[in-house]
Amino acid sequence: MKRLDFIFITLIGLVAFLLGGKLIDSLGQTQIGFIDQPLTDLSAFEKRIEAQIQSGEDIYLLARQWEWSTELTLKEGKNYKLHIASGDIQHAFHLEKKATGHSIDILLQPGREYVVSLNNLTAGVYAIGCTQYCGIEHNKMRGKLIVLK
Repeated sequence: MKRLDFIFITLIGLVAFLLGGKLIDSLGQTQIGFIDQPLTDLSAFEKRIEAQIQSGEDIYLLARQWEWSTELTLKEGKNYKLHIASGDIQHAFHLEKKATGHSIDILLQPGREYVVSLNNLTAGVYAIGCTQYCGIEHNKMRGKLIVLK
């Protein structure tokens, strides 16, 4: 083996080793302000959606083929905890970057509740989308987040 080949292979191995270490460090970590927990009672979650007062800190949203449970109306400058769940099959929640300063993308598995912090909301109307194909009317699965001043 030529000396240049040996140096090149050694560098590739070193880079692979360093990247593998970074990957191992990242295992088990989630987004800041994001909680994934078991959903033990879907009907209780649905009751919280019906009873929620939008001015509270905790708000609830349920994904079902092919709709979101409610339109969310929130206030600018307040901090919220958004509880999201899927009532049937796998969905994905997407909120565009303009609303919070960073986009939020969460893969929703049935039987799980996801809690994400919504901070620094900017006034406006934002689309909530499902980015996981969930059936024939997936393209119509749009929700709305309204942030008032």
